[in-house]
Amino acid sequence: MKSTTLIRKYPAKKGKYLYFIAVSLLLPLIYIWLLSFQFRELIPFSAICFIPFLLLFWIYCTTSYQIVDQQIFYRSAFLRGDLDIHTITVIELIQRPNQGIRPALASKGMIIHYQDSQTVFLAPRQPKKFLKNILKINNSITVIRKSRALQSE
Repeated sequence: MKSTTLIRKYPAKKGKYLYFIAVSLLLPLIYIWLLSFQFRELIPFSAICFIPFLLLFWIYCTTSYQIVDQQIFYRSAFLRGDLDIHTITVIELIQRPNQGIRPALASKGMIIHYQDSQTVFLAPRQPKKFLKNILKINNSITVIRKSRALQSE
């Protein structure tokens, strides 16, 4: 008999500042790469300069969230984890968080407080849908809206 596990996938919201950072990393790299045709000793340096861009691209491509049964799984490059939805006590809808683990690419999102004062910041592309599905599983979670975190959608 097959088990029917419901998996809901949520891509991460990508902040606009991320594009600025990518261009800021890429333009000097292109400049060094073009110079390396003229000066062969710059080839190793241009390869080393490409590493931050690859790291940013890896984070950009892999950041996502999933709700599987009663667990939330998050992933962002080397940051991976999960949390049980029944251990969540408070969800704060916030801008620019300064606490917890941040597997997110945007500044608007939600801080999830779970277990004994542990926090994680998530920024799904569709936060209202994400929150609604969490509250279906555990409706005793307190939701706190700070500033205009979700009103721009």
